[in-house]
Amino acid sequence: MNATIWTDLGHRRGLVLLCYHALSDKLDDYPFRTRAEAFARQLDVLSETFELVGIEQAVRLWDTDDFAGRDRPVAAITFDDAYAEVAELATPLLQRHGIAAGLFAARNQIQRGGATHLSESGLRDLAQEPHWRVGAHSLSHDSLYSLQQPELEDEIAGALTWLSDLLGARPFAFAYPQGKISTRVVETARRHTDLAFSTDQRIGDRPDRLQLRRLCPKQKHDDPDALAKLLAAGPWEATA
Repeated sequence: MNATIWTDLGHRRGLVLLCYHALSDKLDDYPFRTRAEAFARQLDVLSETFELVGIEQAVRLWDTDDFAGRDRPVAAITFDDAYAEVAELATPLLQRHGIAAGLFAARNQIQRGGATHLSESGLRDLAQEPHWRVGAHSLSHDSLYSLQQPELEDEIAGALTWLSDLLGARPFAFAYPQGKISTRVVETARRHTDLAFSTDQRIGDRPDRLQLRRLCPKQKHDDPDALAKLLAAGPWEATA
């Protein structure tokens, strides 16, 4: 492992939000697949360089801009799409590190059933686990960027309502599907939630609780040094 690049990362201050997708030793044709062994190693390496915290604590730190005086940069974990293997493979690793990750589910992916994604009952069970915080990821998982306003409202508000009804509690946040946003998409989300996550895109230059940026590891980042290069190049939140 290249100690220099990790040391350099440790000298920075700010928040890195990571957005994983599938954890699997299969799905070789899916670029956003991370092998389970690689994810476990990444968490270990991250915890050596970063202050690895739960997603809600990360947001609280962002709200207060409490990064410059900390001993290390801060990192938190999220997952998009609610792949079924994530619950099985990631939960014990989150427990070991004592953190809670965010998981964002799109209604249509969940309701289609099958072995790839969690079911509604599986999602409900996961929401009871102390190491998970479940949020909405739209209804269809289609890009919101080009939708007409009524459909856009339904994709965001409808997904939050579906998940509220399913879980018996308001989802902790929303995540934009496919990371494609616009001013109209963000302002629509702002009417329905007070917290939303994008990927590496942000509209405008000002920090915004409705578009917290995340970096998405791919297969090519399974190696820790490749992950470090992603962290070094990608946007951080509240960087001092």
